[in-house]
Amino acid sequence: DDRAGYECIAVHRDVGTLDGCATGSLCRGAAHAVDAVMGCDDGFTITGNTATVRGQRVDLFSAHPQSGNTSANQQCRKAYLDQVLDPNAGLPLRVAPRAILGGDLNMDPWRTTSADPEVVTWNTFVTPHNDDVTRPWKYHSGAVEHEPPYWSAWLVHRTWDHVISDGYQGRCVTLGAAPDVAPLDFSAGAQDIDLLDHLALWCHLAPR
Repeated sequence: DDRAGYECIAVHRDVGTLDGCATGSLCRGAAHAVDAVMGCDDGFTITGNTATVRGQRVDLFSAHPQSGNTSANQQCRKAYLDQVLDPNAGLPLRVAPRAILGGDLNMDPWRTTSADPEVVTWNTFVTPHNDDVTRPWKYHSGAVEHEPPYWSAWLVHRTWDHVISDGYQGRCVTLGAAPDVAPLDFSAGAQDIDLLDHLALWCHLAPR
């Protein structure tokens, strides 16, 4: 992204391109962060770029808002999510008719109180029901994969990693949690310390 390269967005060169990035290239600064929020750690944010995938334009967002369970951390997550999820926010990065957002959101909307500010924002704009026309963003992971959702942050027994979209249908699998599906780091050692602290999501999506 355009901060310090903490996060990245990629499109396989066989299926599409990213704006501002030559095919097959590693481009620093091609993804842009949402507006900074005063008082929040700028090492965390949500970044985005627009891609052309199989001839269709789509905004791709890599989400990693602030961690921690303090009230201030919750407000920071809410402030970042508001900029992307709210269709009235006027975010300049949201330019394509469809969008996909994925990443470590540092929140579990199923295992924390629904009154937490970031969960209120999330539940206002995100729904597991494809026929819900009042909320534009649809789940592809979490409860639509399994109920209760598999832990993705397995060390703390929380589902912090999510994939949602505005304009797609499909479902994700939590690698290493879903039955008979190996984790992404299956070749790591047997000790917990050798494994990634988050499980990866593998998704098959198609335009609605």
